[in-house]
Amino acid sequence: MNKNDIIENINSEKDLSKLVEDLVSSMGLKNVVRISDVAIKATEESKLKKQRILFAITLSELNGKVNSINDRIKKENQKYDQIYIVTGNKKLSEYFIQWIREENLGTTLEFWNRDNLIVKIDEYYEDFWSHNDTFLKPFETNFVDTVRKDNQLKSLLKLDDKFDKLFDVFIEPKLYVYKEDEETDTLTKTRINKEKLIKSGNYIISGEAGTGKSTLLKELGKVLIEKNKELLFKNVPVYIK
Repeated sequence: MNKNDIIENINSEKDLSKLVEDLVSSMGLKNVVRISDVAIKATEESKLKKQRILFAITLSELNGKVNSINDRIKKENQKYDQIYIVTGNKKLSEYFIQWIREENLGTTLEFWNRDNLIVKIDEYYEDFWSHNDTFLKPFETNFVDTVRKDNQLKSLLKLDDKFDKLFDVFIEPKLYVYKEDEETDTLTKTRINKEKLIKSGNYIISGEAGTGKSTLLKELGKVLIEKNKELLFKNVPVYIK
């Protein structure tokens, strides 16, 4: 599925609103709040001033008069310095732009359609394309960031962020699974890899202190997230300290 299809196939205003919320947060806007399924407020701060911004979300083809959008703008325009009208549809006609501006003289209006969204996502939120689950993606990003920062050795040595890449290298430990032989009542030991842990069964990870148990669990979570790019039903890894 190409980028055009991904955006146009967002079929609920709630999902489109969630995408815009994450996108503008990635762009550096502050105090981003989704106040409804069709509205997001934020502030843009500069050295000279702070602007109050509203993003009005719609799935409509903006190809003519859309009175519901016009009513929303008239109701909110006194509260905000700038209002963005955002649609996941490719249709955004000059007629609509001219009409809505004439209806709301004195209001600073900007417009994003499907193509504008794609440009912004490419520049500020490229991870979105790995899959288009707008609710899961922020969780995945937070998970990876959290396990990367939660490095006990780095904390112990009090190293700064420039050493992050050195600690992001994963060396897979030797993994064995123990099974009981019913005939002899003895345990047999079989070598496995981390893919086996992901694909089947439930396991308890046991080992001496410092052998990499926590690091292994974090790595499994990252692998599960990476696999989400190809899966219809997504993995949701949860790491509890």
